Amino acid sequence: MMQHREDDNIILYPPNKAFERTLNYSEIPVLYPSFLFLDFNSRKEAILGSSNVNGTLWEGTTFWFPSSEDLKDLNWSGFYIGPTSSDAKFLNDNGIALAEDTGDLQILTINEKSNIESYIFFRHFSRIPAIAVWNNCTKVLTCSDKTIMVLDTNASTKISEVYANYHTEAIYSVDSLRCQENCFVSCGADRKALIWDKRDESIASVLYTNEFAALTSIAWNQMEDNYIICGTEGGDVYLIDKREPNAFVDVNHALESKIHRISFNPNSNQLAVCGDTNDVIILNCAQQTLRKVYDNKEHKGIVRGLAWNEDILFSCGFDKMCIVIDCEYFTKLKDIHITLINLFHENIQITDKIYKL
Repeated sequence: MMQHREDDNIILYPPNKAFERTLNYSEIPVLYPSFLFLDFNSRKEAILGSSNVNGTLWEGTTFWFPSSEDLKDLNWSGFYIGPTSSDAKFLNDNGIALAEDTGDLQILTINEKSNIESYIFFRHFSRIPAIAVWNNCTKVLTCSDKTIMVLDTNASTKISEVYANYHTEAIYSVDSLRCQENCFVSCGADRKALIWDKRDESIASVLYTNEFAALTSIAWNQMEDNYIICGTEGGDVYLIDKREPNAFVDVNHALESKIHRISFNPNSNQLAVCGDTNDVIILNCAQQTLRKVYDNKEHKGIVRGLAWNEDILFSCGFDKMCIVIDCEYFTKLKDIHITLINLFHENIQITDKIYKL
């Protein structure tokens, strides 16, 4: 006769719990091939985001590099391991704001031993696709679904400024006027770009509405703050003057894919554009026009991150590569090329005149 045991009546829920594999983050950092973002601080130190977006465990590592040369060689000195992440910015020379795909904004510090540690986080309802910061400020600008938040990382309590439903669809991108902490811009799937000023009674107003496609990236020209750039799902880049809302000054069809990120050179009117291709496009928006300066195709995968170290542009993407682009060199090369063409045409005209004589 079969004996009845007490543990026969135990119900295991969920039924496959005993077979589940425990997934823990790596203890040793892994440089995954998918690079998603990079940024520089005033000391020319860099951060780079690497994520495992194809494996069972979506893990991300933020690497810290003491110099641009170390970034070129991918010779990191510090790291932080957590979930996959979409964006990060230096808050100051020792602080980092990291947007994770879980909806958390982690505030990290770099200690004297070059270790990166988290000391506070802010919870959002969904993924944070983009963040922005201001100069000499402890606040971080974030977007998540249809909500924009301004978070003070120095506050003893997690008090936030929350602006919900100003956009009617998901927000894809935000940027700040770095010298003025009350001002920022945003854009999203509702095809609208909003300009914000917290000092105004009407805090947000529609700057531009695109007739054809969602606005996927936005950037504020820090050199000439009357001008703002928007990128669309169709690959177009629009130049907008905040003094003339609901219109655009110029447009450039930069890519045959959606625009993922736009980054202004802090020292000029040059801007870099990337999307779902291997191209890095350099445009110049001087004199109220968008003129293509250079198209770099060195990447072997789609490009995700753009950052300027003075006049040198760094890009990264889904090919485990950091590409360095000296825009000043290529601009001079193009100017020389144009000068030679002009001289060639002048010589032809002179030759024609001599021949007629």
